[in-house]
Formats: sequence, C-alpha cells, structure tokens
Amino acid sequence: MTLSYRWGKFRPLITTRANFRQFYKGINETLPVSFEDAIHITRHLGVDFLWIDSLCIVQDDEADWLEEASKMGSIFANSYCTIAATEGKDNSHGILKTDTGMPRVKVLLGNTPGSYGYLGFRPDPFQDIDLAGLNERGWVLQERLLSPRIVHFTKFRMYWECRLSIGCDDLTVVSRTTGLLNLTRERPGDHGIHISTPEQWFEIVQKYSQCLLTRATDKLHAINGIVSSIGTHTGHRFLNGIWEDAIIQGVLWCHKETHFERFTALKLPSWSWMAYTGPMQHVQLGFHISKDPEWDITCSSTNDETLYAYLIRFVDGARLGASVDGVPCNEINHRCRYSVVLDSSSSEIGWFVFDLDHHTQTKDALTDWGLVQMTSGGIYVLGLQKVYNRKGDEAYLRTGVGFIRTRSPPKISKTRRVVE
Repeated sequence: MTLSYRWGKFRPLITTRANFRQFYKGINETLPVSFEDAIHITRHLGVDFLWIDSLCIVQDDEADWLEEASKMGSIFANSYCTIAATEGKDNSHGILKTDTGMPRVKVLLGNTPGSYGYLGFRPDPFQDIDLAGLNERGWVLQERLLSPRIVHFTKFRMYWECRLSIGCDDLTVVSRTTGLLNLTRERPGDHGIHISTPEQWFEIVQKYSQCLLTRATDKLHAINGIVSSIGTHTGHRFLNGIWEDAIIQGVLWCHKETHFERFTALKLPSWSWMAYTGPMQHVQLGFHISKDPEWDITCSSTNDETLYAYLIRFVDGARLGASVDGVPCNEINHRCRYSVVLDSSSSEIGWFVFDLDHHTQTKDALTDWGLVQMTSGGIYVLGLQKVYNRKGDEAYLRTGVGFIRTRSPPKISKTRRVVE
C-alpha cells in the first residue's frame, strides 16, 4: 500500500539521520492523523506494509533521497493500492472524514403530506478529484498515473479508480475513462512491433507543467517514474523532455500564459519545455503529412542536448507584425500573446509565439527561422537567435515557435545548425 498526500504547511513526522535507528526499531511518536487513518485502512484490507514518503526516505540524507526518488515510480506502480488523501490540505487533516453537508435537494414523495426524500447530485470525479488540491502537486501526478488502483477520499465521496474506470462509493460507475497511464503489454521487438510514444504523453506534459513543486529542482525527479515506464515500454530515448520518436511534435510547444520564465536551476537546452517554468501546451499538428521528411529537425544520436535544424529563408519574406492577444490558430486551444507573420506585401501568412515576454522587446531575439517540418499547408518553424558558445562556435538558441504559409518553396541552408 502507498499513501498519496500533501505535506502542506505543517511538516509531517519525518525520518532523519538522527532518528533513523530509533524509527527502524519502532516509532513511538504521535503520528499525523492522515498517517493513522492510512494505517487503519491498510490493516483493514489485510495488507502488511504501507509506504509513506516522509518516513521511508531519510529526508536530510541527499544520497538516500536521490536513490529513493528514483524508485518512486516503481513503488507506486507495484503498490497493491494507493490511498489518496484527495481532500486533505496537509497531513493533519485526516482521511476518514465524512462531510454530511453534501449538496442535496429535498423532494415530496407522491401526494402524501410529510413524506419526503432527498436527491443527491451526480458524482463528478473531475470536480472532486482532478481539481482537488492534492492533484495540483507535481509529485502526485506520477503517483496517480502509475498506481494500478487508487481509492480517492474526497470531501463528500469516496472514489475507486483503476485502469478501466472510475467508480463511486454508491456502486455507480461514473466514468469509463481514467487518468491512469495505460500502456499495452507489448514490448519493443515483440512480433516485430514498433511501439510509439503514447499520445497521452503530451497530455501528461501539459498537466505536469501546471503542477506545483516545493523545490523547483525536483522537476526532473518528479516525472522520472512516468519517463521510465514509457521508456521501458517503447525502448526510445528521452531527450531532455522529448522522446526521440516524437521530436517534431516534442519541440512544437508554447506557453499558456504570460508568466513564463527560463528555469536556471538546471542546465537544460533552450528547445526543451523542461527549461521553463509555467503552464505550456504542445501544438496539435494540423497537417500531418511531411512533404520532405529529409529536412525535418533531428537530434544527435550521441548527445541528448544537441538538436539540429536547417535554417530557412522565405522568398516572399516573413517578418513579424503586430502582437495580438488571442488564439493564434486551431492547433493551439488557448489564448496567448502572439505575433502575426507578414510577407513582403504585408499580407498575413502565419503566427509566431515568443517563449519569453522580454523577447518581444529584444531586437535580436529572432535572427533566423529553423525548419521543424514542411507540410502540405505550410511550415512549422522555431524562432532562433544566433549566439556563440564558450568555444566560440556559432550556435542558436530557441526563442519561440510558429507556423508560416508560403506559396514559394523556401531557400534551405545546406547544413543543419546546432540549436542549444
């Protein structure tokens, strides 16, 4: 059994190097209410062991923390059942609480005076589970996605979730869709099968980018379990947030709100969504057929941080016009600030979204266009800024993403350039 909960403002009872030996023999201190409830549930189900992160990881031992953090995915994936303290704001809130204030309507039964009944509202797992405070936390996303089954203790109801459905404590199945990661049983090479990165990955990334982390440096660790599961399933490399078989869609992302910042605590390339803080979304490709796949963006087979792209120049011109607040295209389903792209006759031919606000005010933030994919409808591009790395070699940084419609084939550089 595993417990998924929020630490909250009150730090829970933790294992440290000072009390490790004592706790190994037995814990004589008062446990937080949520821990006590989880133990009660575990015993009631006849399970012998319960995993709680604050107790099972030595919190002031960096080496132990890193080792155990790398196992978090497998711990939840192999759990008999995860107990989710979905409503609890912290570890002192408790799990086994029943709020009798569930919304309901009093109705008259038939024509008999004084004969009344009550109608309750239909269970809503999206409202009760997905929008709950627990599922705003970054670590909790993989705890939920990888668990084979979960019991969610919400404010008014108890929900059961497995890979087939979500049920309520009144024995109704309220959803045939589930948020759990559901990978097929095939493995790379089985019967000649080629397994692609699941489409669910892009939904996971969007959700993860909206989640909160107490320590910003946990960004790589808190999703590592999901990455390991998908990597084992597909056999593909994970390249700083992008799967090698989905590089094109992987680099086509943009921010969902103006407060989007470069993440400097970890050294990550500019083309990775993991290098930034704030909600983001991948562009839903509107044109799937590549006209010239040999020109598509690629990644080094030996260096996970090196991306290669051809520079392109548009015969009809392609310059940035006015900045607009709105939805730039059907492939991006949210409002953001973007620039229209104009040709030499000032006709609108596309859109471009800068990664960072200050780029819009920086004169040399967009020096070149990098080709991502040529399609039947136009060209997906990265906005690039020419820089020189520490060795003095010419390189490029990503500054945004866009789509340009063109009547004439663009001029393409003869060699791919490094995007750092």
